[in-house]
Amino acid sequence: MGYYECDDGNTNANDGCGPDCKVEYGYACENGTDTTADACIPVCGDGNVMVNDEECDDKNVALGDGCDNLCKVENGWKCS
Repeated sequence: MGYYECDDGNTNANDGCGPDCKVEYGYACENGTDTTADACIPVCGDGNVMVNDEECDDKNVALGDGCDNLCKVENGWKCS
């Protein structure tokens, strides 16, 4: 039995836990139990907008600067 960082029950890439059972860049994974898979979610505030459904990521979770704490574009702002 080898070491693994995560196991989400599949071998898909770009879903947080890679085919090699390593946590993918821009994600954090929480270990599941013996009967559930690891839950992997994108990390908001890391500057990486190429994961999941993040609309923006300005390397912080401050409100009022165009990109909110959930990595969604705030009302009245437009991001390229």
